[in-house]
Amino acid sequence: MVIVSNNTERAIRAYLDRWLLSPYVTAVVGRPIGRPDLMKPNTHTVDQALHLLGVDAEQAVFIGDSVSDVEVSQRVGTRCIGYAKTPRRGTELRVAGADAVTDDMSTFQ
Repeated sequence: MVIVSNNTERAIRAYLDRWLLSPYVTAVVGRPIGRPDLMKPNTHTVDQALHLLGVDAEQAVFIGDSVSDVEVSQRVGTRCIGYAKTPRRGTELRVAGADAVTDDMSTFQ
């Protein structure tokens, strides 16, 4: 598993360390410093993650909580599971074209 985020790698790693999740994550691809043009929905960070995993886009699943996450998954050719923090977000993710939407990481709608 690779985490791809518009947050900084440092912030993501601090969170993973705090919750003892680092052993479950192969790599972190954070916001490119000084290059906001390469942040999602640009495919740059997702392309990096696929390269680190050594898989084609069709072999991957992207889980995201924003419309830009759905957009980037469509651009690179991965399936997308939308994580809806609110009912409104669920609707937005479905309209954007998420392949599946969940409001709980243990179930899918």
